[in-house]
Amino acid sequence: MFYALYFEIHNLVASAAMGFARVAPIFFFLPFLNSGVLSGAPRNAIIVLVAMGVWPHELSEAPPFLSVAMIPLVLQEAAVGVMLGCLLSWPFWVMHALGC
Repeated sequence: MFYALYFEIHNLVASAAMGFARVAPIFFFLPFLNSGVLSGAPRNAIIVLVAMGVWPHELSEAPPFLSVAMIPLVLQEAAVGVMLGCLLSWPFWVMHALGC
């Protein structure tokens, strides 16, 4: 009946999860976006919206996410997110260490 819609939504959610793996560590590390400012569900919704906004592919053309090969890809995206989060948070950590 609505199987095509189900699979379309499944691809959108999988794309959002892939983007979440990269953008979430940045939100967790940056001091003005962490849990002290945004909490719980609103923060996760904003992370997903930002992730879908910067996703490099059209969401309807998402690669197949139903394989074990997706696990290393998600881990790679999370590692890139952690590196970006540390890189973007580094100036704030330095200023905090200096007492500013």
